[in-house]
Amino acid sequence: FFVARQLIFHEKGQIWGYELLFRSGPGYEVASVTDGDLATFSVATSGFIRSQEDIDQSKKICVNFTEKLLLNDAPLGLPSTVTVIEILEDVIPSSELIEKLIVYKQEGYLIAIDDFEAKIDLKDFIQLADIIKVDVFEKSIEEVEHICNAIKGSNAIRIAEKVEDSQLIPELIKLGFTLFQGFYFAKPELLTGRKIGATETSKLRVLQIIEDPSTTAETIEKVITTDPSITYRLLRFLNSAAFGFSIKINSIRHAITLLGLKRL
Repeated sequence: FFVARQLIFHEKGQIWGYELLFRSGPGYEVASVTDGDLATFSVATSGFIRSQEDIDQSKKICVNFTEKLLLNDAPLGLPSTVTVIEILEDVIPSSELIEKLIVYKQEGYLIAIDDFEAKIDLKDFIQLADIIKVDVFEKSIEEVEHICNAIKGSNAIRIAEKVEDSQLIPELIKLGFTLFQGFYFAKPELLTGRKIGATETSKLRVLQIIEDPSTTAETIEKVITTDPSITYRLLRFLNSAAFGFSIKINSIRHAITLLGLKRL
């Protein structure tokens, strides 16, 4: 698998966090996405684990989620202490989605609007957003100011994306931007790895057991431990820096206890 990790900085150069970006292979500097849901899953599972190997657990991790995955509770698999849920620019507010975002905020996740352009009415998102990201590439400061006028009154943190010109930064600060990402600061770092595959039969069996309301922790433990791939990836995931557990999790029983069925 391949995932790019791009730094997000405070104005004085301190690292605030990272955005994880899908990549199709080693030669791709931009995403080549044919299935948005699968791209998100690749980033949120293998990519998330790989990104945690050498970073400070206090740094935020931004992950884009499709509308379908937002509605299907996919973000709940990631730790709320570090995860920023990014709403893609083509997602339109709906009552069902707003209710889901409120639940995520109540769980402790930060909500970000990605590539905000002020072209459509996103006031419902703006009211919930903790972060608003604006693409400033090849935009004049007047164009950026016009976009910022649409979010006046919002207390959301403003992140300027695709910053390539240092001369823009003082003007962006005047417009309320406090965080920055782009080639001027750092290019995305390509992370690679190999994942151990689980059989479709095994994955379906795990899902069937977990979704059975009469199931027990003992039954779940037994079915997970029969698949080395799922066992290994679950334990590695929970022992990553993002969860910040003070003790190492060595057993599936311990993992089930800590996560609960919903997150599992």
